[in-house]
Amino acid sequence: MMMAMSMNTSELLPLLAASLCLAAVACALIALRRQRRQIVHLQRAITRREQHLRLLRQEFAALLDCSRGLANQLGHQQLQLRQVNHRQQQLELNEGGEGHVREAVTLVRRGAGVEELVGDCGLSRSEAELVLRLHGREEQEGRLSA
Repeated sequence: MMMAMSMNTSELLPLLAASLCLAAVACALIALRRQRRQIVHLQRAITRREQHLRLLRQEFAALLDCSRGLANQLGHQQLQLRQVNHRQQQLELNEGGEGHVREAVTLVRRGAGVEELVGDCGLSRSEAELVLRLHGREEQEGRLSA
């Protein structure tokens, strides 16, 4: 009987070893499936991130183009503004001198003298004398003809 038991035990060892191997293979297959699911999940996440990155790059390129366009427009506007300012300064310089002369002519026609033109209009003495000669004579000649 002892011998029969011992044989049974010796016969059971290969079965037990085979069962343990099958259990190990089953565990390995379960772990492999989990890893494959994780890999699929990670691949999908990577794909989503890559798509999002592509969209961000496209948006960045569009913003960069827009920025370049705005910079060009701003440069053009600044150039135009400088030209307008320059032109305005030229006109103010031209009008500045003419404005004083016009005022001096008006004062001469009202009977103003050289000292009054120098003081009120900011003309030099020679400019005041010239205005008086040119426009004072017109008034005197107009009075004489009338």
